[in-house]
Amino acid sequence: MVDKRMVSAGRNALKFVMGLKANEPVLIVTDEECSEVAGAFAEAAKAMKAGTVVTYVIDEAERPLKAIPEDLSSAVEAVKRGDRPAMIINTISSKPEETPFRLQLLKNEICKTTKVGHAPGISKDMFTEGPMTADYASILKKAHMLIKDMTGALSVHITTKRGTDIRFDVRGRSFETDAQINVGGFGNLPAGETWCAPIEDSAEGCLVVDGSIGDMGPPPSPVTFHFSKGKVTKVECKDSSFLKRLEGFIRLDKMSDVIGEFGIGLNEGAKATAFSMLEAEKAARTIHIAVGNNLKMIGGKNDSKTHRDFLVIEPTVIVTFADGITKPLMNDGVIVL
Repeated sequence: MVDKRMVSAGRNALKFVMGLKANEPVLIVTDEECSEVAGAFAEAAKAMKAGTVVTYVIDEAERPLKAIPEDLSSAVEAVKRGDRPAMIINTISSKPEETPFRLQLLKNEICKTTKVGHAPGISKDMFTEGPMTADYASILKKAHMLIKDMTGALSVHITTKRGTDIRFDVRGRSFETDAQINVGGFGNLPAGETWCAPIEDSAEGCLVVDGSIGDMGPPPSPVTFHFSKGKVTKVECKDSSFLKRLEGFIRLDKMSDVIGEFGIGLNEGAKATAFSMLEAEKAARTIHIAVGNNLKMIGGKNDSKTHRDFLVIEPTVIVTFADGITKPLMNDGVIVL
């Protein structure tokens, strides 16, 4: 039997973030590790009188996946061809080698008739005592206020006491949120961030990462990324084996080390030091910078096959606007509205 607390948290997200409606078909993509989470979403969807609820389980023998299995592709196409909007939820374990597969899957799932909740690395703990139990109505209100505050922003300057000092251009790149996922869009579960796609060749300076790194968890010691013209030119970390593995992930193709995202965490229930970046990047009092693909973000032009996030704790963020005025967005992690 599925834990009732998990079903309640799943229903919380389906109602307030995904906006599940009666008779709406649901496809849940999962694997062995995340099957309990998938079960909670399935039970919650049925309790909310969703339409057909289909669960697809990835064959562990085929992993790590490099491409979408044919039967999964067929399941996605079937729900996309339906006569009403449909919901797709990806509750799968997060394997660094499968980032290109997950991006390809998202690309196939997102269309004008679907809304997609993407949850690589989601865990039971997130449902019972973490970010899935959040007050999503409150998070959405704060996200909308931030999006409004960032209207007309030209550039962003981020600093921290650990040495981060980076600037980039966000001219014409509107901010979005995952706190409300509408038909034709996608976002993460758990939800709780706002983000934009910076101008790809604009990042200058250094980023000292003291929180989690996508699919790799908290680094054994702080990692410093040096950016020039939007591209990572040098990476430093005292742990040589961790550094070598990280370099392999961000040098996958010509755009995999180019800035792709600037995000702001809003979820008080998320932990910045969580191993799963899915949770860590939602943590309040943090920002994250990602390199790699941002084609699904407003204005994004980075077509890399991968996307990797880097978390920074308690930053100070200063924004310059089109009218020449400079304002603080965050002071040591505290949002200034």
